[in-house]
Amino acid sequence: MVAKIVWTALIVVGVLSVSGLGFAAWSTTATINGTGSAGNINLDFASISTSLISNTPTYTTCTSGVGTPANTATVTATNFDAGTMCIIYANLTNTGSLPITSLSVRISVTSNVTNCWDGQTLVKTVTSLAPGASTSATNSPWIGFFELERNSQVNQNCQLSTGTLTVTFTGTLANTQSISDSP
Repeated sequence: MVAKIVWTALIVVGVLSVSGLGFAAWSTTATINGTGSAGNINLDFASISTSLISNTPTYTTCTSGVGTPANTATVTATNFDAGTMCIIYANLTNTGSLPITSLSVRISVTSNVTNCWDGQTLVKTVTSLAPGASTSATNSPWIGFFELERNSQVNQNCQLSTGTLTVTFTGTLANTQSISDSP
């Protein structure tokens, strides 16, 4: 009896499989593949220049140049006397792919002799800078100065002193958008 049931089951399965009918499980899939890349913000100097205010301009120099990489620049001031000022004009370019929404400047001056050198920001930079855009004379370049103090009381002490100027520009991208994950 058991053999008869087994043979009958085998015959039914065989007939159904030959006829294309049977116990098949059908399935399919749909797939989304995606990639993402982050943008960036990057500041480079488009140009840098200087002008000199000096009692002895024949003997005093103030020069500048954009470095390699272009996010560095150098200002060289030599043979200053008291009250000499090197004015620095810097134009920046956003070479990144995203807009800079805030641009800040920090300036610091150090000296090997106390109270001899000074530096300040005269004009602030623009508050935003689109990708590929540059500051220029028409839209607020950064202007600052580096000077040997005029104070006559420290004048003798400042002879042969050296001062170091560091200006740091920081660009940021503030995310002010609200993103909803609901459909």
